[in-house]
Amino acid sequence: MYCSDHDSAKDVARSLIEATGYVPKDCGALSNARYVEGVAMLSLQLAFWEDMGTAWRIKIIDNSSSVAG
Repeated sequence: MYCSDHDSAKDVARSLIEATGYVPKDCGALSNARYVEGVAMLSLQLAFWEDMGTAWRIKIIDNSSSVAG
């Protein structure tokens, strides 16, 4: 997940994420970064301090291209 107010910065972030084998998700303006960071903190909290380990993942489901029927 990445956020920025500048398209050129988003292009760089997207390219770096793809280069590491992950699927990038544009989360909009830089002001949304505070919420993206919260997801990361939740992951760390659950994995390490709540002893849930690292075998689980948070999955972002993008329904923006799905067709309601």
